[in-house]
Amino acid sequence: MLDFNKDNITSKTKEFIQKNYLQDPTFDVEAINKASKAAGPLAIWVKSIIEYADIFLKIEPLRNEVKELEEQKNVNELEYEKILKEVGEL
Repeated sequence: MLDFNKDNITSKTKEFIQKNYLQDPTFDVEAINKASKAAGPLAIWVKSIIEYADIFLKIEPLRNEVKELEEQKNVNELEYEKILKEVGEL
């Protein structure tokens, strides 16, 4: 669990776990916790990781847009410096 890369959960995997486990009425965290003190926290962790994946996948397009804008900013700054140098030479 400590080395689990939560950022690499695919949409397909997330949907599979939600459909086959989390939406199953028998997936009751309280009941799981009563049955096993080790499995209860694991069930909470699984539920939390899937909620994280859901949010992460929703904001991924925004993260990509920010990355593109940062790259464009760097290009624009280089162009700006080039233009300033040319103006200074004139």
